Amino acid sequence: MINFTAQNIVPTILAFNYHKSDEVWRFHIQGCEFNICDGVLGYIHPVVGWFQVYDFNGSDPRGGTAEENIQWVLDEYGNEYTFEIIDHAEYSHQELGTYISQPRKCGDHFIGTCREREVVEELEKEGVIKILSIDPLQ
Repeated sequence: MINFTAQNIVPTILAFNYHKSDEVWRFHIQGCEFNICDGVLGYIHPVVGWFQVYDFNGSDPRGGTAEENIQWVLDEYGNEYTFEIIDHAEYSHQELGTYISQPRKCGDHFIGTCREREVVEELEKEGVIKILSIDPLQ
C-alpha cells in the first residue's frame, strides 16, 4: 500500500521540475535521505551508499512506478521497530550493527529498537525478540 508521503512526493518533484535539473536536490522523508539529479532519483543508504530508486527519463531498470519504488524504500528503511528481547543469551551473541540499539530495561522487560527490517524480522522468526511496534521515522 502506498502511503500519503510516497503519493505526494512525485507530484512535487514534477511540479518543481527537480527531475529536469542538473543540480542535485536533496530531501528527507520518513528518516530517509533521497536525492535527484538529471532525472534520476536515488536513496542514500548510510552504510551501503547511494542506489537508484527511479529514473524519470524512462529507462528505469527496477520496474514499478516512482511512487511504488519510493514506498519500497520507506518500508525497508524508514521505520523504527521497537521490540522486547525474549532470549537474552541469543541476543547477546548477535552483531548489533549500526541500527540496532543496546537493550534498555523497562520494568521486568528489556526493550530495543532497530531500523533494519530484515534484521528484526529474522530475530523475531528465530524467537530472540518480539516486535512490539513499527513506527515511521521522523
